[in-house]
Amino acid sequence: MTLASSYSGLRAGELPVLRKTDDFGDFLHVHRQQRKEKDDNGHQFFYELPHTKDERHHPHNGRFVPIIPELREVLNHANALPGESEYIFHNKKGEPLQADSYEQNLRRRCKRLCISTSNNHAFRIAFNSKLIELGFSAAERALILGHEVQTNENHYSVTDRRQLADIRNRMIGNDSGNSQKTAKKPSRRKAKKGSMSN
Repeated sequence: MTLASSYSGLRAGELPVLRKTDDFGDFLHVHRQQRKEKDDNGHQFFYELPHTKDERHHPHNGRFVPIIPELREVLNHANALPGESEYIFHNKKGEPLQADSYEQNLRRRCKRLCISTSNNHAFRIAFNSKLIELGFSAAERALILGHEVQTNENHYSVTDRRQLADIRNRMIGNDSGNSQKTAKKPSRRKAKKGSMSN
């Protein structure tokens, strides 16, 4: 799930509840999240919500995240996991993995490797930074990451422009699909060509 997050910018709670039917080939349909609560006896339990974090007040059927080649490879490996399941990331019983367990495991691995990364959000920030390097506007980044444009501007910065198919083409370094280069105003950063792995 760590690699999936680094190539998609998905939240920790969005990764475990991805279903195989959410894979549309070129895009992942992200429209659920996993939540944790405690019952009256103090026991933890996990459940799914039919919307993502940014949709809690205004559900709008989630968002579509471009699947770049690196992410496709991760998804293909996940689909080969032992056990039958409707979920992309699951245990041998076919049950979805728990976001909590994933984050705890991530912290342990990072500590063992002396890496300062402490949670999944670090991959989300790094993914956003890569999109900035590639010249994506705040509006485009917000479309992929699933938050308000102002949030992206406040935390990262840059300007405005473009659509999902074109965004994916630019992420994988294929400018041939770029038929809508009608920028309303020039980006402060010059767009760089190349895949996300560059």
